[in-house]
Amino acid sequence: MRQTIGLGAVSGTALLLEIALTRLLSTLYFPTYVFGVISVAILGIGLGAALGVWKSWLRQTSLLASYSAAAGLTAMAAVFYIVWVQAAPWHQALFVLVTIPYIFIGLIITTIFSKRPERSGGLYLADLAGAGAGVLLAIPIMNAIGPLNTLLLAGGLFGVFGLIFTFRPAGLVVTVALVGLFVANMSQSWLTLD
Repeated sequence: MRQTIGLGAVSGTALLLEIALTRLLSTLYFPTYVFGVISVAILGIGLGAALGVWKSWLRQTSLLASYSAAAGLTAMAAVFYIVWVQAAPWHQALFVLVTIPYIFIGLIITTIFSKRPERSGGLYLADLAGAGAGVLLAIPIMNAIGPLNTLLLAGGLFGVFGLIFTFRPAGLVVTVALVGLFVANMSQSWLTLD
């Protein structure tokens, strides 16, 4: 049950991250970046799934919390890179950074589906319901807190949802750090775009 809930939560956060990235990058650069973000998200999920199939030891349920935390950390790294290079000519490297969180998301999805094939219908329902919730909530959240803070929120949510899979002290530390960055930016606005 925890994995089903975690799958839905991660799927919703993945779509929240993707929509916030498309909004922010299409505003900063060009509207065609929307297609790039969608493409690298699909590429990342596919790469993560392929890694999980290729190396079966990557499909251990004990790694789900680590994958979720890694998705949050790499999403945060992408946010910091976006702010740092917003006007620089090397913004194409963003596509590599944006792919990395989705590799971990692909590993999460592959691990859960491979460990519970008899429950694939219920898992697929949780995946779709979570993704639908992420899509429905993305625009109101971005309108309320802005796309940059929405990206930070997504990073924090990955950490929180990693605790659904497995509660570990190290995971709690990562989660507190990720959520702390979001809360700090909401209260102080130390990370902004010019």
